[in-house]
This record gives sequence, structure tokens and C-alpha cells, in this order.
Amino acid sequence: AIYVLTAAAAAGNAVFGVLALRWWERHQEGPLLLLWGAALVGLCALLIYFGGGFRSDYYLLYFLVISFVAATLEHPAQALLFVLLVVVYGVAVCAVPIHPFAGNLVLRMGILAGAEVLGWYLAAALRAEAMSRAVVQAESELKNVLAIEANHRIKNNLQLVADLLSYEAAKPRASLPDVVDVTLGRVQAVAAVHALLSARDNGQVRTRVVLERVLGLLAERAGSGMPVRARVEGTCPDLDPQRGTWLAIAVNELATNAMVHGFRGGGGHLTLCLEEGTDCRVALTDDGVGCAGAVEGLGLSLVRRLVTEGLRGTFQLRSDGPGTTAEIVFPATAPPLGPARTPRPETVGRPA
Repeated sequence: AIYVLTAAAAAGNAVFGVLALRWWERHQEGPLLLLWGAALVGLCALLIYFGGGFRSDYYLLYFLVISFVAATLEHPAQALLFVLLVVVYGVAVCAVPIHPFAGNLVLRMGILAGAEVLGWYLAAALRAEAMSRAVVQAESELKNVLAIEANHRIKNNLQLVADLLSYEAAKPRASLPDVVDVTLGRVQAVAAVHALLSARDNGQVRTRVVLERVLGLLAERAGSGMPVRARVEGTCPDLDPQRGTWLAIAVNELATNAMVHGFRGGGGHLTLCLEEGTDCRVALTDDGVGCAGAVEGLGLSLVRRLVTEGLRGTFQLRSDGPGTTAEIVFPATAPPLGPARTPRPETVGRPA
């Protein structure tokens, strides 16, 4: 009987292992492992019964079953099989006509229970260690990704600053103070975006806060000699860093043009209206002298290129009398056809 059970167990275990692979692909592994563990407990009980009960050494197989259950199952399935193992062993021993001393049986069942506790403890410790290593590895991978992203962002920002300097220096009769002053505002717009980006963990830029900071920096730079009052109305959805940078530079350029050409040193009011929807609308209005009949300069060409090529939107400039309104409309979400081509400021306004 022992040999028949051993052969049947080997064949059944092989077939069960093949079937398990297919089951695993369609179901969760928990029920399968529970069924497999119960089958092993029952098999060992049969071997113990036919092997002579308490005198049989087949109970040693239970230590292998305990290791299997501890390593593959979790509470409460693990506790269920552990209890079942001890109970079934006692039943298999008592079912044999020759009964052992009660003290010996209790002692052996206590040894099995102790092995179960030890197996549970070791398995829990190994799982905790594996989970700790997985967390450390995930944090390491995240830091690596952040380092790569930071390096990419810094490289792009340095290139952008270099392009802005080259663009401004290429203007006819450009002087060093003018180049530094104009470029400073654009660089501050970029810095405002990334200062807010570093304070958030979702990779998005709060558009209204960035634009408020851009206008505030311009008003501070103007000083008391050109009193400028700027306010922001409405809301706009958060943007990714790239599009937030383009929008900040465009608004900085429009506000600078309004202060230089619209107010002409006399000061005034700037109102930035934000509207969100399928398309975002950003409109900057000033109460200056207007720009009717004026020729579009390199600054507005830069804005138009940032909007059309970067934000994939439209740009309009209206001035029917005193005051000017510059309107930018762009999709609230990035176009799904792929990333927009980064506009290069050094090529704006130059002949092809």
C-alpha cells in the first residue's frame, strides 16, 4: 500500500503541477496553493496510517509540508492548514489499532505545532525583508529617474537661457544693459516655473500662481519710476513644465511690451484674464496708448512662435483705441499627436 500511495502521489503531483500552470494563468494563486497544501497534508496522513501510525517515520514529511505552507500561503489560509495538519496527524495515528501513549502523541503534535510557529516566523521575516528590499530598490529607481529628469531639465534651461541671450544680442544696435535687462525678465519667468515645480510632487505647474509671480516680478523691476498695478483674474488648469515655461515667457514678453510701448514710462494697469475649458484663454489687457498700426517686432514674433509651435495655439493682438489686448488660446491638454517641437528663440524674426 505504501508503494502504491507513493507512486500515485508522484503521478498526481506531476499532473497537478502541469494543471497548476494553466490554472495560474486564469485565476489567482491563493485557492490553488490552498488546495495543493491540503492535498499534501492528506497524502502524508495516508502514508502515516498505512505505515503503522505512531511508529511510522512518514510524519517527518510534515516538516516539508510546513515549509511549503509557510512559504506559499498567508494568513488565514496558512493558519487553517497548520491547524488541519496537526489535527489530521492525530486522527491518522489514532485510527491505527495500536495506540501510542497519550503523552508521546501530545509531545509529537507539540513538536509539529512548534515547527509551524517557527516556519510562520521565518516566512514572515523573509517576506518583510523582501518587501524592504523592494521598497529600497523602488526608491533607488525613482531617485535615478528624478536625477535623469533634473539633468535633462537643467540642460534645457541652460540652452534656453543661451538662446534668449543670443536672440536679444542679435537685435540691431543692441547694447549690453538692454540685453541683460530684457533677458533677465525672461529668465525670471523660467525660474518662477521651476521654483513652483520643485515645491510640488505631481510634475505639474500651477499656472495662475506662476503668472502672478511673473507679473509681480515685472512690477517690482519697474519700481516707483513706472508704477504698474497688475492683477490676475480667473483660473487656468495646471500645465506640464514645458508648456508652463512657454506660457510664462510669452506672458512676460507681452507684459514687458505693454510697459515699454504702451505705458511709455508713465505707468498703468495690467489685467490678466484666465479662462479654462477645452481650450484655455489667456488675455492680457493694458490701459496704455494702444498699438494700432504698429509693426510687429521681434518680441511679438517670439510670443507668436512660442504659442503656435510650443503651445499649439493661436495668438491675437487687438487695439481699437487706447489700450491693447493680447489673447492666447491653446488646448488645455497636450495634443496626442506627440510632443510639440521646441521653438528656438534664436531663429525668431530672422530671414530663412
